[in-house]
Amino acid sequence: MSYQILEARFREIAHLNHAEALLGWDDAVIMPAGGGDARGQALATLAGVIHERLAAPDMGDLLANAAATDGTLSAPQQANLREMRRLWRRLHHVVEKSTRLLRRARPGTLRQSPDNPP
Repeated sequence: MSYQILEARFREIAHLNHAEALLGWDDAVIMPAGGGDARGQALATLAGVIHERLAAPDMGDLLANAAATDGTLSAPQQANLREMRRLWRRLHHVVEKSTRLLRRARPGTLRQSPDNPP
């Protein structure tokens, strides 16, 4: 059952990634120059939605439960599950690395940005 839930979720994530790619292509190839700000905001929102889907609180449990039933999955399903785990791990690695970099910033650096003067 966990695998079927994951399959549906990752299908949705793939569709969202496809839409993001199309918007990015359109931005680079045919979008009028004045639409850049709105397109950037739309792409940022879409990236946030994709991140939320992949970082869902129950995603780790679903992946673990699906892995426990690995013997009942077909070879293509096992390959899909490996890719799902790879994407999920990569997300957590990037978040962890970003958090460490932010924590290493000098004290006050973030507070004294142009958007937030001292």
